Amino acid sequence: YARALRERRTVALASTRADPASRELVHDYFEPLDIGASLDAPIYRAGKIFGIVCCELVSGERQWTEGERAFATSVADVIGALFE
Repeated sequence: YARALRERRTVALASTRADPASRELVHDYFEPLDIGASLDAPIYRAGKIFGIVCCELVSGERQWTEGERAFATSVADVIGALFE
């Protein structure tokens, strides 16, 4: 998951339990909270990941649209700019 965040502008998990990028978070985070899908965008400060904007769906799977990915990225960019 951390590697996916460093390599991508968003990490869109249609199924948190099936996506290899979320493997290490399934048992300790996604399953206990019944999170079925997640859309995450890293927040950058001084070129490094400072935080993450997380959009999560409980009890189901979801295909994230390009518009939703763009929105998450925009929110992360605004937050990052506020901290610069």
